[in-house]
Amino acid sequence: MRVIDPVVGEEKLPLLVTPQAVVADSGGQLKAGDPRLDVACDAASAAVRRYCRWHVAPVIEETITVDGSGGSVLRLPSQHVVDVLEVKVSGVPVSADQFSWSVAGLLELHGKRFPKRYRSVEVTLRHGYDYVPDLSAIASQVARFALASPMGRTREQAGQISVSWGTAQGMAWSESMLEMMKPYRLQIMP
Repeated sequence: MRVIDPVVGEEKLPLLVTPQAVVADSGGQLKAGDPRLDVACDAASAAVRRYCRWHVAPVIEETITVDGSGGSVLRLPSQHVVDVLEVKVSGVPVSADQFSWSVAGLLELHGKRFPKRYRSVEVTLRHGYDYVPDLSAIASQVARFALASPMGRTREQAGQISVSWGTAQGMAWSESMLEMMKPYRLQIMP
């Protein structure tokens, strides 16, 4: 499911984490209606997707154009393919009995090779996960980090009194976050 962004009139993916979830995860430190929540959730969702190199969730149908590999197998930019609806090679439709695909994002032509040409393969597919609670938790944490210290400050001191809060991480990743996102990250193919 995609939503139309009313500002630019373009399709926009649903957020990986909602403002309501970030408020709940904050343990009362953030309040519903905080004008920064929408931007922080949008930025955190975009940051997770950018790191993973694909949209990850939810399941969507889209048509993608990819470079031909010159071989009989092609890597699609997805880690979780639900269905391949149509394949065109150099603009010519390929019948469903002439290709097969894997959930992991591999597309194979039977008895033929993909041309070794840029943008020569068009694939209409359904892909993504219905729900990714681990990535939603990471997006929530990243949004909370950004909201905890919006100016990058994490400590103030006046004489002998010192107060520390938040983190200087902003939209940066901790090692544990990177480890949790690793299974969702597309590998760059040579």
